[in-house]
Amino acid sequence: MGMSSSQARLLSLTGRMHDIEYKAQKLEAQKLQMANESAFVYEKYADALNATKSNAIIMGNDGSTTSTSLTADKIYTYNTLQKQYTLKTQDDKTLIPETIHDVYTNTNTLSEFLEHYGLYTDYTQTIHHKDPNPDYENAVDRFDRDHDNWQDAVDAIDEYNRKLAEYNKKLEEWNNILIPEWETKKPDKNDPKYISTTENLGDKFEEAGDYCYDQAVNHNSTSCYKHVLQHIIDYTVGEGYNGAGGNNYSWYDGNNNRYETSTEEFVTVATPGGGCHNSTNNEIFSEVSTQIDDEELYKVAITEGETCDVTEASTDGEKLLSKWNPDGTLKSIKQWAIDLYFLCDKYSSKGITKAQVIASVTDFQEGLAGSMNFDLDRYNEDVAKWEGEKPPAPTPPTMPPAPGPEPELDDYIAGINEFNEYDTTTNHVTFADKSLTQWYINLWYKLEGLDDVQMITETIVHDDGTNQDVEIYSIVDRNKSNTTYSTNDWSGTLENENYIVIDDNYLSDANWVHNLLEAGLIIIQAFSSIDEKFIDTSRAVDTGLETVQDETELKKAEAEYEASMRKIDAKDKRYDVELASLENERNAINTEMDTLKTVIKDNVDRTFKLFG
Repeated sequence: MGMSSSQARLLSLTGRMHDIEYKAQKLEAQKLQMANESAFVYEKYADALNATKSNAIIMGNDGSTTSTSLTADKIYTYNTLQKQYTLKTQDDKTLIPETIHDVYTNTNTLSEFLEHYGLYTDYTQTIHHKDPNPDYENAVDRFDRDHDNWQDAVDAIDEYNRKLAEYNKKLEEWNNILIPEWETKKPDKNDPKYISTTENLGDKFEEAGDYCYDQAVNHNSTSCYKHVLQHIIDYTVGEGYNGAGGNNYSWYDGNNNRYETSTEEFVTVATPGGGCHNSTNNEIFSEVSTQIDDEELYKVAITEGETCDVTEASTDGEKLLSKWNPDGTLKSIKQWAIDLYFLCDKYSSKGITKAQVIASVTDFQEGLAGSMNFDLDRYNEDVAKWEGEKPPAPTPPTMPPAPGPEPELDDYIAGINEFNEYDTTTNHVTFADKSLTQWYINLWYKLEGLDDVQMITETIVHDDGTNQDVEIYSIVDRNKSNTTYSTNDWSGTLENENYIVIDDNYLSDANWVHNLLEAGLIIIQAFSSIDEKFIDTSRAVDTGLETVQDETELKKAEAEYEASMRKIDAKDKRYDVELASLENERNAINTEMDTLKTVIKDNVDRTFKLFG
């Protein structure tokens, strides 16, 4: 039986469905390939995004900062980076540019190494000398001596015034206290130990007067009375009497024999004369006269109950005649003798009678008779002892010479310069640039393989020419150590036990430094002025270093990524359109096939029913 048209169509549609499935699978495979291409493109772009490089941060003079690629030539160029860095290998060998290596190998000492870079310079210091002028100093010394002497004189006056004040104080004490106290201790003539009654002055007076005494008492002769009195008043040895019978009247010159009466009148005792000039009388007169010279001791004697018979109101004659003074004290024998002597001539003018004068002879003789004899020798011994105890008078200070005017320094130094001034020059070897010099010193020590670095010594000198302080820089020179060179297997350049020479091709290659750092083949060191040596550091901890994104290939990778993704997106969209078309066609075929299957089934069912 032949195939119906429905069956033929179903077979055709089934074939087409197989074609659509194949094409769809092929498109899906192509879309999967596009996803792989997209992942590859992104991975390539991501690699560009993740690419990094090593940079150094540079600070400008205005404080601004810029980031630049870290290369060997920047590390080994002075003042390019914020700090001084070096590169070293894991086995502690420093990487050094060939130019620095050449200078090092061609110099023998640190100073030659620095001199090659022209770091040494000379500084001429002007020194102003201000030396003391000997003439000025001598003038000042003379002034000092003279002023010291003047000051000594002033001090001496001050000391004199001080001592004078002390002296006046002592003198006042001596006059007002010591001497009065001493005087109270003077032997008292009234002390009974000096008084004796062995002799009677009244008897001696009568004996000495002899003829004249008799004439006065018994014959009323005032002139004879005067002879007796004048011998008593002053007739001692050497004063009108030479002793041993001699007479010397030269003492009676009108001055020595002039006396004052108790009434303040004056009388001159005449030269002794009359009939009482024998030697015996003279000796007795002299003895009596000597004793009554002590007017304090030899007072006129009075009878018991006798009182003063004169007052201030009494006449001068009554006062002269009386043995009393108007104040109630007794006259001394000598004073009474002077008054009576005066009254012998002046009695009538004083209101006194002759009889009263003659009567006084007996009274006077009785006054002498009642007086006591005095032990003069014993008294004089005690007086001498007392005088020896007299407080010595304070010695007045000797007044020093006047100091005169105070010396003035200007008078001594006038016209003399204090200093001799002149200039000299001193040359100093120093460094023109301290920082640059220290930079090369640090490198030299690295070349020597030494950790600790010698720091530049600063000395401040004053330049008197510019009146400024100047820093002079110096170092202690060192000889270069002996070293041998070989070829480094790693770099193919020269090396010794301390460093490896960098190939010139790598000096400016930032990737070379970065890659070695990333691989951990080299280490960065930074110089520490505190520790005075190079210390290991890293881009992670050093503020002057950093790791940044490498944007060199980033834009190209980004452009390639975007272009590739656009192509992939276009293909992917075309594949999606094709897949959608196939899907639509497949859906239509499925619908048609379902319809055909239903028709065929209905036809079969009808056939079975027809033949069933």
